[in-house]
Amino acid sequence: MKRISKLDNTVANQIAAGEVVERPASVVKELLENSLDAQADNIRIDIENGGIDKIRIIDNGNGIHHNDLILSVTPHATSKIASLGDLSTVSSLGFRGEALASIGSIAKICLVSKYSEDFEAKRIIVNGGIAQNPTDFSGDLGTTILVENLFYNVPVRKKFLKSSKTEIFHIDSTIKKVMLCSFNCRYQVYYEGKLTYNFPKVLNLTQKEKRIEKIFGKSFMNHAVSLEIETNGMNLEGWVSLPSLERRQSDWQYFYLNGRVIRDRLIQHAIRQAYSDKLDNNFQPAYVLYLTIDPRVVDVNVHPTKSEVRFQDSRYVHDFIVSCLEKVFAEPDQKTISMDSKFPPKTDFEYTKSTDVLTSNLYEIDEKKTFPLGNVIGLLKKKFALSENAEGLVIIDLRELYIQLFYLNIQNSHIEQDIRSLVIPETLSFDIRKAQFIERSLVMLEDFGIYLNILSNDTFVIRKSDKIYKDINFKQLLEDIFLLTDREFTKESLRVSLTNAVDKQCKYSQTLSVDEVNSTIRSLENKGCHHVSYRGAKIWRSFSLSQLAEFL
Repeated sequence: MKRISKLDNTVANQIAAGEVVERPASVVKELLENSLDAQADNIRIDIENGGIDKIRIIDNGNGIHHNDLILSVTPHATSKIASLGDLSTVSSLGFRGEALASIGSIAKICLVSKYSEDFEAKRIIVNGGIAQNPTDFSGDLGTTILVENLFYNVPVRKKFLKSSKTEIFHIDSTIKKVMLCSFNCRYQVYYEGKLTYNFPKVLNLTQKEKRIEKIFGKSFMNHAVSLEIETNGMNLEGWVSLPSLERRQSDWQYFYLNGRVIRDRLIQHAIRQAYSDKLDNNFQPAYVLYLTIDPRVVDVNVHPTKSEVRFQDSRYVHDFIVSCLEKVFAEPDQKTISMDSKFPPKTDFEYTKSTDVLTSNLYEIDEKKTFPLGNVIGLLKKKFALSENAEGLVIIDLRELYIQLFYLNIQNSHIEQDIRSLVIPETLSFDIRKAQFIERSLVMLEDFGIYLNILSNDTFVIRKSDKIYKDINFKQLLEDIFLLTDREFTKESLRVSLTNAVDKQCKYSQTLSVDEVNSTIRSLENKGCHHVSYRGAKIWRSFSLSQLAEFL
């Protein structure tokens, strides 16, 4: 083994950039968040060649003090937190102090800024992580950032960017998310020099709905109900579609927590539960929802992109959202639901933590409530669960339970993913035939929660994956998929092969507690209590009291 040495700052920044900058859309997101944190209410965005050649964002925010320009492109330098305690009350969109330094290490940046108290603007140039000294420059109050030649010095990353059209699609999605959470800001967006969006500042509800209509179209607003419900320090407002909107895509699903867009599994589960008996499984709900909550009871510092959060009282937040949406569906003829919710206060609830690899802590055992598969009363040799329901006894095969639930979860993986970065990225090498197969499968594997980057013709690195792959040997998993999947594979054949490959490594039942088995069973019930798995094996079998008496 080689001796330990400290990484060069440029290399360290480029590695950090891998967490912050996945594609041009990531740059746009970070820069827009900085503009909004600077109190900008007028932003112009220019994109060329899918953001690879040029990203320019002009804002009229507070600007950067001339003495802080060098710091602004230095790693771990920020104006938004000063101590660890500040993380518990973060209200800004960005706060880590990594964005500009990371972007500057893999692109060429020209930053011009005039601080509100400065007499003139200053300009700073950053090239491959090396910053020049600031110079005088003409400019108005605010900041202009020009990012050019993204990944020019990291050819491995640049090679795997998609076409300009695809990158524009991701940038457009990012910009829409931002425009829907900052109504008090005017936006002008240019793609390839053509004005695509010209949204004025929003002054009232009618103008808000006009902006939403321009982004989603009239069909959403024609089938949407607005709501505003507040209780116990939480406020939920926005728009949700009625079941009459039959839409198969999940792209009209936007959820904001304290002004930051998130894609949280617990929130998604709450919304699906509210729609479960009102919307056919083939259709997706559409919504733009804004949850405001005390920042002290939510941790936003869970993931480098800040798209994932952790609630202190996750069960309470989950049930509050379900309760709010049920109020909407109870009065479908009302276009606006606005009231103080009668949702129970926190003291009526107890909260538990779960380490379940498939579900979060959404269920607790309730002896007064009858579940089809009952409540677990014991585990037998860590292979079977013995559960008591209203009719008698249910015996559940834990392995089949896990594999069936895994199969159902990856059916809609683009909705249900709970992505986690690996503590140590894993490098995987294969022979050339297998490597070519895996390369062809990269996009599909991402749909199933496995994110691979190509290092060479036969080597890949996995940096993040869905939480359901906890303790999985990824090299063996991909080897097994290669053996199980036809050469002309489809998404469904890959899904089946992936499930079968996971089954070979299944150790799930060896570490389960009774509470975790109950949680997993509730999740299966939520997806349908089929007693036979996708491969024809029995998952569970029930025995009535009279049948049990016959055994004695």
